[in-house]
Amino acid sequence: MVKRLLPIIAALLLSAVAQVHALSLGEITLESAAGEPLQARIQLLDTDGLSIADISAMVASAADFDRFDAERIAALDGFDVSVEFLDGAPVLRINSPVSIDEPFLSLVLDTRWPAGRVLTEYTLRLESPAFSAQRSEEHTSELQSR
Repeated sequence: MVKRLLPIIAALLLSAVAQVHALSLGEITLESAAGEPLQARIQLLDTDGLSIADISAMVASAADFDRFDAERIAALDGFDVSVEFLDGAPVLRINSPVSIDEPFLSLVLDTRWPAGRVLTEYTLRLESPAFSAQRSEEHTSELQSR
């Protein structure tokens, strides 16, 4: 009886150990629009026991983009991805040196820490400044007509 349970117990213990340091990424917050250099941040989740020095992140390779069936545009080569604290919480800060003129952007991030690696895909909808201004004017007009 014990011999039958031994593999199950070993599997449960291994899965519990693997989940202890299962870092994950939260939702992305855009701080820029289309036509501007990309600025965004992502909250890092489940970072207990990890320091900023333990975590690294970068735009994923072309092969990783292929795994997600996502288009990797050339502008992603210059993206800077850094780990920092914002209001006491660890975040990934993403900055691009060039303007992004695409209305949508596929972004796959490769995040690593001593116990593992995670690939996370984001599809960003970048609103153009002209569209944002037009929508604000429409909203203001609606409010004034009430």
